[in-house]
Amino acid sequence: SIKTIHELVVLNITNIIKAQSVVIYQFHDDKAINLTRCRDGVLYHEKESLVPCSACKVILAHGRSSQITGNLTREFSDSCCFASSDYRSYIGIPIRSYSSNPVGMICVMRREEKPFYEYEIHLIEIFARYIAYEISRRRMERQMLQSREMKLLGQLTSGVAHEVRNPLNALMALSEALFKRIGDDSEYEQYMKHIKNQIDRLSTLMEDLLALGRPLRKDDLHEVSVSNLLSDAVTNWQQVALERNERVKMMAIPRSEDIKVNVDTTKLQQVFLNLLDNAEQHMNDDGAITIKVSDKDEHYVRIQFCDTGSGIGQKDLQHVFDPFFTTRKGGTGLGLSIVKNTVEHHGGKISLFNNDPQPGLTVEISLPVSAG
Repeated sequence: SIKTIHELVVLNITNIIKAQSVVIYQFHDDKAINLTRCRDGVLYHEKESLVPCSACKVILAHGRSSQITGNLTREFSDSCCFASSDYRSYIGIPIRSYSSNPVGMICVMRREEKPFYEYEIHLIEIFARYIAYEISRRRMERQMLQSREMKLLGQLTSGVAHEVRNPLNALMALSEALFKRIGDDSEYEQYMKHIKNQIDRLSTLMEDLLALGRPLRKDDLHEVSVSNLLSDAVTNWQQVALERNERVKMMAIPRSEDIKVNVDTTKLQQVFLNLLDNAEQHMNDDGAITIKVSDKDEHYVRIQFCDTGSGIGQKDLQHVFDPFFTTRKGGTGLGLSIVKNTVEHHGGKISLFNNDPQPGLTVEISLPVSAG
C-alpha cells in the first residue's frame, strides 16, 4: 500500500542521513493527503487533509528541490513541519509524476544548522522518483480498469438500446394509430397522455444509453477556443427560453480566447447544455448560474459551473456520477454519467461540490490545453 511505502521511505531516510524529522504527503485538490511523518524515530499518520505549509509552497513555487536554513520556527510560524521543534535545516523535494506535475512532497528537517550534502539530496530524490513511479502506476491501473469497465458498459447499454429500439418504434406507431382512432374523446385523454409520456421517457432513455456507449472518434476532434465553445453553448441554451438570458454570467480570464482545447465540439457543447439544465432544475426562479474560466496550470484549463440552487446532500455526492442515480423527478439518471464519460474521454476530469458558503453547487471541469 502507499501507506506502507511512505513508512518505509521515511524510516530509511531518517536512518541513512540521520534526520530528526521526515514528512511525505501527496496532493489532492491543493491539499496534502496520505501524510506520513517520522519524528525522532516515531511514525505518525495524519488523517485529516492539510494545506501545504508556506515552506512547502516556496518549493512548489520554485518547481524544484530547495533547502532552507536558519530559525525555521520563527521564519515559517504557520508551518506544521516546524511547529513542535527547533529545526534549523530543511529540504523539500517535489515528487513528480511522468507529466512533470508535482504529485507530492518529501520534507526533511534537522535541528543542526548545516546544508544537506549532494549525496543526501540525491538519495532523497531517488526515493521521490520511486514514490512517483508507484503513484503513477496505481493511477494508470485504475484508469485502465475504469476504461475497461466503461467500454463493457458502453457495449452492454448500446446492445440493450438497439434491442429495445425496434419494439419501442412499433409501440410509438401503434399508439399514434390508436390516438387517431380515438380522436378527441375526453374519456381516454388521461390514458393517452400517460402512454405518450412513458413512450417519450423510454425514447429519451434509449438515446442516453446509445450516447453512453458511443466512443470518441479522433476524426471528430477539432481545436477550438474555450471561450467560443462556452459562448456557443450558452447561446444555444438561452434560445429555448427568453428568461434564461438573465440567468447566466460568464467570468473568464482576459486571455481565455487564446486558450484552445482539442475536442469534439458537439459532445462538449452537449456536456455544457446538460450542466446548465441540471443547474436550472435545482434553482428557484430568481436563481443565477456563473461560468468561470481560469488557468488550473499550464497544461489544463478549469471551467466551473456555479449555481445558487439547493445543492446536493452529502450522502448523494459520492453517487452523482453513477449510472441510473438521480435526484431529479423524471430523470433517467444517465445525464451526469454521460457528462463524466465524455469529459474523461477528452483526457479531462470532473468534480462536483457544494458551495461554501451556501447556497448552491459547483461543477468543475479540467480539460487539457491544446499543444497548438
